[in-house]
Amino acid sequence: MLFCVTSVSAKVSRIVIDHLVRNGFTEKKVFDGIINDIMKDDGWRQDIVIQLRTPDDWLEFKIRPCAVLIIAYPSGNQKVSSEEIAEYNAYYINMLKVRATFLNRTNLIEVDETQIDTIYNHRIRPTWQEYFMSLAEMASLRSNCMKRKVGAVLVRHNRIISVGYNGTSTGTTNCSDGGCERCNTNTHKGKELSDCFCIHAEESAFLERNSLEVVGAQLYTTLYPCRLCARKIIQLKVSKLYYIEEYVHDKEIQSLFARNNIEVCQLNSTVDRTE
Repeated sequence: MLFCVTSVSAKVSRIVIDHLVRNGFTEKKVFDGIINDIMKDDGWRQDIVIQLRTPDDWLEFKIRPCAVLIIAYPSGNQKVSSEEIAEYNAYYINMLKVRATFLNRTNLIEVDETQIDTIYNHRIRPTWQEYFMSLAEMASLRSNCMKRKVGAVLVRHNRIISVGYNGTSTGTTNCSDGGCERCNTNTHKGKELSDCFCIHAEESAFLERNSLEVVGAQLYTTLYPCRLCARKIIQLKVSKLYYIEEYVHDKEIQSLFARNNIEVCQLNSTVDRTE
């Protein structure tokens, strides 16, 4: 693994690097073309740490699957001069440009100098659950619903069988263009769903397959299902539900899932939302 460390504070970078070296990493000095030397000498098989000269240096390493960018933040207790503030501002402008290139956080670690131990828990390769949920989050971006964006992915044997997102039916006016009156008013979440003209993300995914293909599948959805979708999940005999955000804390839905042996698991978002 190759850890590329950057920080607005050289002192904090050094703290992180020294910590990694004490735990078995080898420090190498950065220079133009260092990644070629690392790859040529099978250095990618080793645990290596380097200190980037500027955040822009990351662009040389980002295409390599073994590389991880560590952005280390000062604890906030240090006093800084006006000259240092100007340097900090220039650094953060460059850092934000670099962070904007990340689709997700699989090769990005952001830590406070007091949280260095958490670095060792990082995985470059996402789990199956993180992978499928990231696709559900990506699908949600296609939503045209004015209330919220939701994505869903159906999976069998670690293979995607269907993807869906919420919005009005094909050939009708998009919700964002006024196609659903309920979603374009201040109707409270979970209320008057029968008046909604949007197809929910779970429904959209179900409609792409016949019912026999869905039996035993796992459902990944960015939002906990409503009662309308919960009934369909039970009827189609989905085996496991993964979700990120709570919708309404409906104890009846929870009870229905439990009585029908549908395992429910909440995951964290895989998308970096800090920009």
